[in-house]
Amino acid sequence: MKTFSFTAILLTLLMASGCKTAAPSSAPAGGLTLQQVQNTGYDSEWPANRRARLRNGAYREPYTFGSNELVIWLSQKVAFGELNGDGAGDAAVVLIADPGGSGTFFNLAVVLNESGQPRHVASTPLGDRVKIESLAITDRKIIVGMLVRGPGDPKDNPTLRVSRVFTFHTGRLAEVTQ
Repeated sequence: MKTFSFTAILLTLLMASGCKTAAPSSAPAGGLTLQQVQNTGYDSEWPANRRARLRNGAYREPYTFGSNELVIWLSQKVAFGELNGDGAGDAAVVLIADPGGSGTFFNLAVVLNESGQPRHVASTPLGDRVKIESLAITDRKIIVGMLVRGPGDPKDNPTLRVSRVFTFHTGRLAEVTQ
């Protein structure tokens, strides 16, 4: 008997209905576009080859841990701006991985603009079953507004509002405040 996670079924229904997995965002002139970040490759611990090549914002592969399918998709939160000081418009995105168990894992990813082409260069985990409320790039910092589990919160209903701030330097993401 095949088992499917609720997240995988919801994503399938959204994609079949023509809904996009990421909301339109204002990319700077000459910078990366939403379509580019929806259709690029991301390093990830979950796929067998450690790389998820998104197509229209989603990636799927057969998976043996807990279900028949691994699903990775781009959240609706995408931010465009300057991250590495070269003047080309870069992007920060949130990738969500559903490996088929009870967890849904969120990662912040940096996508640099290299001569007009997107290249995923760094990621950091944001948590399991968190809720991303906002994502922005300001003054070369990435600001993530999110809900995490507070005292007494069930795993699937976080209520504690936090803001996490990251910088990108020498190929790495570093959290500067929480």
